[in-house]
Amino acid sequence: MKVLIATDWFLPSLNGVVISVLNLRSQLERRGHEVIILTLSQDKQSHKRDGVWSVAAYSAGRFYPEARFSFHSGDFIIDELIDWKPDVIHTQCEMSTFRFAKKIAKATGAPIVHTYHTVYEYYVHYLHLGPRLGKKFVSAVSKKILDSTDQVIVPTVKTKRLLEGYRVRQPMHIVPTGIDLKRFEAVPEPDQLRRLRENYRLSDGEIVLMTAGRLAKEKNTEELIETLYRSYGKRRENIPEGVSGITLMVVGGGPYGEVLKKRKEECEAAYGGEYCRVIFTGEIQQEEMPLYYHLADCYVNASISETQGLTYIEAMACGLPAVCRRDECLEGLIRDGENGYLFEDREGFLKALQKVFISQEEYERLSTGAKRSVEVYTMEKFCENVEQVYLRAIAQ
Repeated sequence: MKVLIATDWFLPSLNGVVISVLNLRSQLERRGHEVIILTLSQDKQSHKRDGVWSVAAYSAGRFYPEARFSFHSGDFIIDELIDWKPDVIHTQCEMSTFRFAKKIAKATGAPIVHTYHTVYEYYVHYLHLGPRLGKKFVSAVSKKILDSTDQVIVPTVKTKRLLEGYRVRQPMHIVPTGIDLKRFEAVPEPDQLRRLRENYRLSDGEIVLMTAGRLAKEKNTEELIETLYRSYGKRRENIPEGVSGITLMVVGGGPYGEVLKKRKEECEAAYGGEYCRVIFTGEIQQEEMPLYYHLADCYVNASISETQGLTYIEAMACGLPAVCRRDECLEGLIRDGENGYLFEDREGFLKALQKVFISQEEYERLSTGAKRSVEVYTMEKFCENVEQVYLRAIAQ
């Protein structure tokens, strides 16, 4: 099968969309399919390199950091893809490459399968739209775009319900993105962990919480920082016996990083930092992420803007109990008392942490539950499910 994957986001950017595309391509090729990725170039020139065909594009950073946009109606890249005649086109984004995909589909008759990755309602602040107007705008645009597709893939029930609310009528399939579980399950060498602990000056007596992902306003990381300093800055009574302090590692980079660092300084000045601290690691290469997960004791996240949240699954594959804000996308993934806890407010967050670290036996039970609960999120199963959607689209 000839599969064209169209995505506005690709390397060197690294987010959930890019990881999903990379994992899907590797598995499709392993299963004998021919795959080309159509994306946007990092300059004003079009390129063809190693199965990645990039159309000339320009920065759209004024609307969203690192975003790019192409004004081309098409050039030799599009013409050659039409001549290639894909059997199916799998679109991952709703902007420039979706427009190219429609042109190729019209010329070749190939069906379009679209994965809806992003809950845009949480991003309308970048367009300076209010919540009500923003939701109406997102609903109308999403429906119009998806009406041009043949099949729609969504990663969670949350996204399916959202699109049903937008009155999307295309066939929808819930297919969670898979990850390379073996890469995260493998325990790093003790010397690697020791050097990393020394690099960040982590003592054996402190609890290390970790949150990972793009540093952006909609991720709500500020709430975690404020809660930690308010609760543990100068107060020893909330910290488990035998623990010297609590450290939050914020792993990742992004446009909101400087705001978060300033908020950390404000909280430290207001509430003290005797028993807690926040470390910003900056952008970490994807191949190093398992090492950082294994360095931590617990994964935490306060975002409600995720459609699936691959970092949750990666962390749990490393044996980290998860303490995360309650959200539809986590239904069936994080189960209270089995592999972590969901919280709804600051008080709930603190109570959840206390439950996780109440004893070594309880922590190990939750850690084992975390590993067990993500065993279904393999790349192989992900590809198999996507392949079935392709076959339905082609048959239709």
